[in-house]
Amino acid sequence: MWIDGGIHAREWISPATVTFMIHQLVEVQDPSDADLIENLDWYILPVVNPDGYEHTRDSDRLWRKTRYL
Repeated sequence: MWIDGGIHAREWISPATVTFMIHQLVEVQDPSDADLIENLDWYILPVVNPDGYEHTRDSDRLWRKTRYL
């Protein structure tokens, strides 16, 4: 199972949603999820674009792309 978020820098809710999903998988013990947790390999990347995400927090709120040095 692949889950990613934070692809576009200015979409701040996406990393928060992925973090919530991680919390639900790890902390909430729901018996109906046991099959998914035990039989799948999970790959989770909360923020695909960390440099753009940080740039929108610090400088340009409407920035959408990655940043270059």
